[in-house]
Amino acid sequence: GSARMTISKTSKDADSKFADSWHTDLTPAMKPNNSLNQEIGRRWLEQAENEHASVASFARNTLQLLTLGSPSELLIASKQAGIDEINHAKISYDIATANTGLNFAPGPLDVQESLKKLDLMSVVRSIIHEGCVGETLAAIEARVRGHNTDDTYIKKSLLQIAEEETNHAQLAWDTIKWVVDKNPELRSFAENVLDDELKRQMINKPAISLPVEEL
Repeated sequence: GSARMTISKTSKDADSKFADSWHTDLTPAMKPNNSLNQEIGRRWLEQAENEHASVASFARNTLQLLTLGSPSELLIASKQAGIDEINHAKISYDIATANTGLNFAPGPLDVQESLKKLDLMSVVRSIIHEGCVGETLAAIEARVRGHNTDDTYIKKSLLQIAEEETNHAQLAWDTIKWVVDKNPELRSFAENVLDDELKRQMINKPAISLPVEEL
């Protein structure tokens, strides 16, 4: 019921190989020479930690699917989503490192009791919260950010992330459809959970005012 994320650390000589494993070979060339770079780096570090946590989220999702007796195509999509999230974390650590000049990598992630509730209704609630809504919003945000940046590397990275997060959202919707088709009595419960989650997101997200050009 609460978010868990790693605390990133900077690499030292002793664990530089581990840190390198959380970066791609395409680290962008940027000069961390002002406060704006540091703020950009901090934001991307936060994203890296979120993407890292998503690896665990999809690992749990795979176990949940197995518990429900899922068809193989949903399991394959869940496993692929976890691999995607590892790559998203690497990209994010690349950009955070390039902007700050510090070689960041994730620390351990506490997953104790993360599988405490595996009853059908809890699984449905989790998938709607993290997948149907969370992944859909993540895909939209990445696409908007991608179309509004002038940096070629970041644009390409964000649009790739947006496409893959869209696939992850589709996996969640497909899973809920499969569960509801198999258990029609859960349809109203799933609809209510989705409605509550959308309302919660509307309350927690500040309104964004966009400038209107005069005609």
